[in-house]
Amino acid sequence: MKQSSSPLSRMLISSSLALLPLAISPSNAYAEPASNSQTAPNLQTDRSTESNQSATPALQRDFSTTLADRGIYLRGLYNMETTTNVSGGIKRGQATSQYALIGTDIDLKKLVGWSGAKFHASIIDIDSRGLNHSYIGGGIDSQENYADFNLVRFVDLSLEQSLSLRNDNDLTVQAGMMGMATFFGRTPYGCLFTNHAFCGSIWGLSQTTGTASAPLATWGARATYRFTPYTYATTGVFMSDTSILSEDTKLFDIRQNDFTGRNWLGEIGQETTFANDAKPYYVRVGGWHLDAPRNNVYYNTQGRSVGLYGGTKEVMDTGNGYYITAGKVISRDDAKTQRNLAVFASFINPLNEGEPIAYTAKAGVVKTGTFAGRDRDTLAFAFSDTRYSDNLTHYLDDVRTRLGSDVKAKKHEYTLELAYGFEAMPGVTISPNIQYEINPTTRTNPTYTDNIDDPLILGVKLVVNFGALAKLPTIGR
Repeated sequence: MKQSSSPLSRMLISSSLALLPLAISPSNAYAEPASNSQTAPNLQTDRSTESNQSATPALQRDFSTTLADRGIYLRGLYNMETTTNVSGGIKRGQATSQYALIGTDIDLKKLVGWSGAKFHASIIDIDSRGLNHSYIGGGIDSQENYADFNLVRFVDLSLEQSLSLRNDNDLTVQAGMMGMATFFGRTPYGCLFTNHAFCGSIWGLSQTTGTASAPLATWGARATYRFTPYTYATTGVFMSDTSILSEDTKLFDIRQNDFTGRNWLGEIGQETTFANDAKPYYVRVGGWHLDAPRNNVYYNTQGRSVGLYGGTKEVMDTGNGYYITAGKVISRDDAKTQRNLAVFASFINPLNEGEPIAYTAKAGVVKTGTFAGRDRDTLAFAFSDTRYSDNLTHYLDDVRTRLGSDVKAKKHEYTLELAYGFEAMPGVTISPNIQYEINPTTRTNPTYTDNIDDPLILGVKLVVNFGALAKLPTIGR
């Protein structure tokens, strides 16, 4: 794996490190409201929209305000996740995975008079080394931002249009290169954690649909209609693009020959925020239909075990599944603060026996506002149960039998994580975490003929939101 960083990574990484002394200085901590680094709609106030222009240097304020007056808004994000397995796994080790992202949102009404239109562009630069890949030998990634290879890609290159049918701007359509997980199966609490079982899209959704999700993107379109301020329906179609998983794919590559099918998704939901509910909640129910080919994890083209007899894997042409995700603030200190206790849960169920995952279920609890004066810190705990399909476990058993082992693969993988989110200053969050993986699967390492010892993992995640840190204006939603 390549380990050299690009100029984009070096620029944002060096900026992040230069700002750390300022971030952890007691005299600067909590000078202003903190920012939330997540891009998905949050039960919390969207802190990235908060700004104090009086605290921003005049030149910087004039520059950012001038751009915003013309409809141009800038974004930047740095994410670093370092983990080490202090016990368990095939061998001990430490790994760091990081990415830098720069982007812009353009209000086309301000820029050229196109009412209701916005343009979005984001480029990600990933420099990644995975603990599970390099040391543990399997299991769900303890770093959600891990990628199999280093890359520079667009994660958003899209045009968004708002229309008014029954109410103002109640219909939004968007098309271009996008990440599916931005719009489907969202949860505001997932990326308080570091393990991929919790952070990102609902674990299993992107794998079983064959469509890209964060940090990658594919060509697609989506439409969202809001029946009321609280109730919505979203539908979308995304291309299954095999070039996404190729290290040779470059930033501006568009390879239509690699489009193998489409993934159709739909979701209905209801959600509130602190702006309209003392104890906000969300409920989302969705499903998908995939018409792109994928390999069956067990059978070859002759209907026999590929683990025992080898051969060409059987191809599945379609796939379906459904999911539900929900969360709610169950207690709140008072109406003047957002210190609260919330719970969340989700379930996803692919309906094809040839898929590697039979279902995933997770649940967690989040305390926002921990100690005195730490109103925006979070203490979060989550538990996940990933049930692997019979076809996958039988395949692993057959491979082991062929290699002379009688050790049977486990059907369930359990993941636990405890994380503390320390908001050092607006835009800078440092999150130490403890993870424990039970029965880590060897599906990415099938020739390992034993079960992997359960790893205890210590980690830390650093997120720097440069827009919030610099108090840049943000585009309205």
